Amino acid sequence: MRVGKWFNEREFMCPCCGKTGAHPRLVEILDLVREKVGVGIRITSGLRCKKHNAEVGGRSSSLHLPRDGITHAADFTYAAPSSKGQLNITRLYMLAESLARPTDIGIGLYPTWVHLDVRGLVTPPMKPARWDKFPWPRLG
Repeated sequence: MRVGKWFNEREFMCPCCGKTGAHPRLVEILDLVREKVGVGIRITSGLRCKKHNAEVGGRSSSLHLPRDGITHAADFTYAAPSSKGQLNITRLYMLAESLARPTDIGIGLYPTWVHLDVRGLVTPPMKPARWDKFPWPRLG
């Protein structure tokens, strides 16, 4: 079942227990990213049950964990493995960050994917956050 223009419910499903569901604003932002980038985007992690979250080393406060039965977070990358170079992932991060404004979001940059969450829409709302776990190349 479609949850957005470019994504379906299964893409946000926990691989452990099969539960699914994504916050509409999260899907809306991801649809905008997909539209602007012009190539396939793959959700690598959507909703996580407690067991799966622990298995992948997620925090106990992770927004991937269901709140009101849905996830408020997703990790995503390019569908084509050849597109996952550092420059392209950085561009994906910058695009997502620019399209998500002015929503209070959390966005993280990783070597081969981007994390996005709609933390301002949880109860109680969380403050915006930006972080990176990215191997920045040395210049000069």
